[in-house]
Amino acid sequence: MREKRLSEIGEKKLVEMLVDLLRSDWRCNDLPPGDDAACVSLPGGAKLLVKIDGFSVSSVKLPWMTLYDVGWKAVVATASDLVAKGGRPLVFLVSIGLRRDDRAADALELVKGARDAAKAVGAWLAGGDTNAAGDPWIDTAGVATPVRIVAPRVRNGDLIYTTVGRYGLTGLAFHIMRRGDTSEIYSYPEALRATTRPLPRLEFLSLLEEVGECITWAGDVSDGLCATLRNLHTISEHRIILDALPPLHPEAIEYAESHRLDISELILYGGEEYEIVFTVARGCETHVERAANRLGLRIARIGFVVPKSITSSIHTERVSESSWIPINSCLERVSTGWDQFKGWA
Repeated sequence: MREKRLSEIGEKKLVEMLVDLLRSDWRCNDLPPGDDAACVSLPGGAKLLVKIDGFSVSSVKLPWMTLYDVGWKAVVATASDLVAKGGRPLVFLVSIGLRRDDRAADALELVKGARDAAKAVGAWLAGGDTNAAGDPWIDTAGVATPVRIVAPRVRNGDLIYTTVGRYGLTGLAFHIMRRGDTSEIYSYPEALRATTRPLPRLEFLSLLEEVGECITWAGDVSDGLCATLRNLHTISEHRIILDALPPLHPEAIEYAESHRLDISELILYGGEEYEIVFTVARGCETHVERAANRLGLRIARIGFVVPKSITSSIHTERVSESSWIPINSCLERVSTGWDQFKGWA
């Protein structure tokens, strides 16, 4: 029987296979294999959080982006995962692969973007590695000191929150790219900034310092809100009820109206928003909301988790009170967007 190629099984299935490979020798008791980051115990009881992320340049470089922007995004993607797990970024390293006929200036531009992003998140770039490649790529490894490791401990009734302010911006940018009229992005300056100079939600670390005991899980939104909810669904072994969608950025509302798009598409299936979805123990919600308000961190409650015996669903403002959309329709579409081996789906 012919073994399936990566282009057939896709990135998600491959990751599941690799996680199974690592499970038997996993040494991070706080975070399960396949989570956004892993932990390392040091002599004396201290811990570090570690993460590596990467991509081919061609898969992330939108038409209006420079190599500097790609290097910047590579560091932010890694930093966002570390922050979601409660880590304050400390240091990054990059490994790059370039074609033999690329210019030295290309390598410098790529790494300058990574260096400056590391500085922007309060860390530094400590070197890396260079390679020859047929298709240019960049990998970024990061190390963080934990403010409070967000170990998954979701319980029945926990409330689902997300940081807000960026939803829809990258979704509209990806829609512009697929439509082909890329000059339109310059009419949406916040969407342009979201794709070229994104930042992780470092303010979430301050929230953890104040109310960390109330937060029972967290994950960053890098592959779309729906994908993050799927991770919550899988890791927590609970079912999910969404009774609201996070607010859309005004630019995204304008774009959706002008192009007659369903706003839920921009919210659920965008990607690279680098917002953070987190669950809060029931009874803690007022404490968490007040702390976020003091810190100037915008958050919104979007749902809650329930036992497996209750059907998961999404209920949004665009659905009548008597109608519920099964969350399975969202989770089954989690592959919508970019897949490293299948391309755009």
